Amino acid sequence: MEPSAALLSETTAGLERLGVVHESWQVTAQEFVAAHAGRWDVVQSSFALQSLCEADKREVLSWICGHASRFVLVEFDVPEVDDVWDPVWFADCVARLERGLREYGADRDLVGVGFVLPVVLGKFSATSPPANHEVSIARWRELLGETGFGGIRVRRVADYWWRPAYAVEAIGSS
Repeated sequence: MEPSAALLSETTAGLERLGVVHESWQVTAQEFVAAHAGRWDVVQSSFALQSLCEADKREVLSWICGHASRFVLVEFDVPEVDDVWDPVWFADCVARLERGLREYGADRDLVGVGFVLPVVLGKFSATSPPANHEVSIARWRELLGETGFGGIRVRRVADYWWRPAYAVEAIGSS
């Protein structure tokens, strides 16, 4: 599931080129869980569920737990932060952002405007709730346990400019 038609098209084309059997839907996670009752062997999410607030995370994770044998989540391990305007945290955020944008070279503007800035700036809002709800890997483990998953395994998969990324694999209910 992917709400962006362009991203979904690119992803499904890549999976088809690789011969990977898959199903896809152009919907948000919340729309999907409200409309589907099927069962899957594996449900996977990479750097996507961070956009859901805590209540929506719980709803989606509970649904996945009851409809998938296995769930694989890939997310950054971010520190819990009480105040995004804290000067120490803010300075670290800006330094990481600058380092990340430099890594993209000629694609810097495309990636920066289309992905990096919306994700990072989604943490900041003076008038509305944030659009980015990243949580630590420890918190993801808690949420998975609280929503019924068992057999939770965590492994570090990559060190990115933003934060280290981890794969969290969990067993859904039977």
